[in-house]
Amino acid sequence: MNDQTCNGWTNYPTWRVSLEFFSDIEEEELKEIFGDKPEDIPMLDVEGYLEDIVLDHISNDAKEGSIAHSYAYAFVNQVNWYEITEHLYNRYQETLEMEGV
Repeated sequence: MNDQTCNGWTNYPTWRVSLEFFSDIEEEELKEIFGDKPEDIPMLDVEGYLEDIVLDHISNDAKEGSIAHSYAYAFVNQVNWYEITEHLYNRYQETLEMEGV
């Protein structure tokens, strides 16, 4: 069986999108995403929000109908959005715990 994981992530697209779009996300941005009670936020809503951020970049950077546009969408379609959401959620939870919230 071929192992498709990459640097501890599900696959290369998940690792790359996490790295390029969300690795340097500020704590304030995480607070905007998850709010004061992150456990009350539906993860599917956050997954969709994160995916929209990436898709907006594709729409702005690649001409619709172009090969680059098609490739970018195919790449993003392989992303494990739940894994990225869970990673950011855990990071935000750690921040809240350090702040004593």
